[in-house]
Amino acid sequence: MEKHNSKNIFNNEYYRLWWEYLNRSSKYKEFCDNYGELEEEHFGEHYEVFSSYMRFYGDVFSRSFNEWCEEPRRIKGKLPRARPVLDLRDKESYRSNYFKALKPDSNLAPSLPDPKKIHEIINNEDQYIFLAVPVVGREDMATISEQIKKIRDKYRKTTTVKEADKELRKFNMPSTRLRLEELKKYLNVYDHRKAGLKMEQVIKELAPAGKGDVHREFNRFQKKAKKIIENVEKGIFPGKY
Repeated sequence: MEKHNSKNIFNNEYYRLWWEYLNRSSKYKEFCDNYGELEEEHFGEHYEVFSSYMRFYGDVFSRSFNEWCEEPRRIKGKLPRARPVLDLRDKESYRSNYFKALKPDSNLAPSLPDPKKIHEIINNEDQYIFLAVPVVGREDMATISEQIKKIRDKYRKTTTVKEADKELRKFNMPSTRLRLEELKKYLNVYDHRKAGLKMEQVIKELAPAGKGDVHREFNRFQKKAKKIIENVEKGIFPGKY
C-alpha cells in the first residue's frame, strides 16, 4: 500500500475539497460554460480569479478530480505548481489547461492547434519558454541542460514570469491547521439542502441519533459552506468562515 504523502496531490484531500467547493460555485460554472465568449466586465472582480482557476483546475464541471489528476501531462506525485515539459508537436500536449491561449476540453480528442494559435501560444505564454532542443549531434544532456538553465534563469527574472509564479503560489497548501473533516461535513449538509431536502430530512439521513441541537448545528454548517464557496470565488480556500 502506498504511504500517505502530504505533498502528493493524489492523496491530498485539501485539493480535492477545494475542487469540490469550486464545483458548487454557480458563478464559476457560468464562466466555464461561456469561456472566451463573455466580456471580462461581465465577471467583474471574479475574472482574474476564475482565469487562474481555469489555468490550474480547468473546467471542474466537465470532469472529476481524479480525471484531472490523471491528465497525461501532469507530473504524478508533484505539487500543483510543478509544470511538465511539453512537446508542441505532440497533440496530447494540448489536452491539458497549461496554455492560457487555449480552451481546455477534456471531452474532445486532442488535436494540434492551427499555426496561428501555436504562434499565439509561443508569443503570449508566461509560464513557459519555447526552445529548439537538438536531438542530433554530440551534445550530451549535461551540456544541453546547462544551456536551458541559463535561458530559463534569464526569463525567470522578468516581471511577467514573477507575476505568473505568484499566481501559482496561490495554490500552495496553507501552513495553518486544516480541519478537513469539518469541511466535508459542511459540504455534505449543503449538498443535501441544495438537493431540496428540508433540514429535518437532512438530520434524519446524516445524524439520526444526533445529540443536542442538531438543527442549529446543521444550519451553521450550511452557512459555513456558503461562506467557503464565496471565499473560493475570491481565490481563497478555505479562508475565514
